[in-house]
Amino acid sequence: MDPVIRVKQFFETLSRESVARIGEVQVAAPRFVIAEAVAGDGQAFLTWEFFFRFRASHQAERCIRGATHLRFAPDGRVRAHRDYRDAAEELYEKLPVLGAFMRFLRRRAAG
Repeated sequence: MDPVIRVKQFFETLSRESVARIGEVQVAAPRFVIAEAVAGDGQAFLTWEFFFRFRASHQAERCIRGATHLRFAPDGRVRAHRDYRDAAEELYEKLPVLGAFMRFLRRRAAG
């Protein structure tokens, strides 16, 4: 099956039962490290680092840094979840051709 179709079908039919199969469509060796957590008034803000390797690749471990804002329902369950990250710094700048261009743009904007 085409990999894009497989991933699309996985996420469109996501359920409690299918979560156990997430390794079939995601990156290799994923792990999160929570750097900080600030909580109060029924909400929390977490900063994190997500480490992973691309599947079928012998490249070094990669890291994406980001933050998550959570809002909790009165019973403690998460009622809202939003992630924030700088895609240019964390992903695009690490790609061979696009990365050089993005670093150039960042230097021009800072200078």
